[in-house]
Amino acid sequence: MANGDEILRFSCRPCGPRLFDLVARYPISDYGLTSWSLLERDEELFEIDDVRDEEKSMQALWNRWIFSERRRYLQDPCKTLIEFVETFQPTITETAGWKGLRVWLLLLAKHKYLTGDDVVAVMGYYEKIAGIGP
Repeated sequence: MANGDEILRFSCRPCGPRLFDLVARYPISDYGLTSWSLLERDEELFEIDDVRDEEKSMQALWNRWIFSERRRYLQDPCKTLIEFVETFQPTITETAGWKGLRVWLLLLAKHKYLTGDDVVAVMGYYEKIAGIGP
């Protein structure tokens, strides 16, 4: 789990380390006084048993992103989602992968936060920067 000069992190969860523990690379202390809100959301999310770890990871990453980018996202969802993918691509690849990102984007499209064209554009960008696909 350690890359280059990154320190090795560990999990103290009773069930051992999980995929969503990789999200801890992005410290919530960067969010200032409101970081407690993200921490509480993370803990509630990670305690849910009937949600896959991949989905939990995407939700936790999205919570961090949308927390500060909500207004920009509402103005231009596709552009902002491409920035989200660019920022979190290594963690998305390690935790949720292509399928997890696709499920997340389709969920946003289902709730009318994205169009089908936006989903295709974001997935194409992810494939390009992750080095997968044609």
